[in-house]
Amino acid sequence: MDNQDFKAIWQASDNKNFVKFKSDELSNEIISKLDKFNKAVKRNAYTEIVVAIILIPVFSYLAIEIPFMLSKIGAIIIALSMVHIIYKMLQAQKKEIENFDLPMQEFLSNRKQQLLKQIQLIDNVLYWYILPPGIGVLLFVIGASVSLFTLIISLVLSVLIYVFIYIINKRAVHKRFNPLLEELESYINELNK
Repeated sequence: MDNQDFKAIWQASDNKNFVKFKSDELSNEIISKLDKFNKAVKRNAYTEIVVAIILIPVFSYLAIEIPFMLSKIGAIIIALSMVHIIYKMLQAQKKEIENFDLPMQEFLSNRKQQLLKQIQLIDNVLYWYILPPGIGVLLFVIGASVSLFTLIISLVLSVLIYVFIYIINKRAVHKRFNPLLEELESYINELNK
């Protein structure tokens, strides 16, 4: 056989047979990844809800017991912020009833919309999760501080904690949410072809 024979065989072959994948297995894999991801998000949300539920009575009690007016206002703001955080977390956990009778493309598009809502929630973490209780903590610390040193240390620690929370959430979007979204979009695009 010479090069011409190999070329003729190659040209005569059916190129479509070279790239095959099992659509059901790929669908199950992406759905499995989405389910695992949703379970992790739900677990994190419920952990934060439990913490908020614990903090509400603590800061409500402090609002009553602490004699400093600024600290009382801060404690009330923190308690109300925890109620708001619980509300946002529960709203984010609400999901539409999944209809498994839908075509795969439509089913995955619905899951994509849920993922986009979760990304949007985390992208806005500064406005609903950090600033409201942060303002309350600021007022609480200013009102209760007995010295300038205590005030500075408390404020620096508070800012560092909130910056850390912000960075962790942004990193989660970048490292976990966006790759899953890209994979989901890629699979949806493959189904469209």
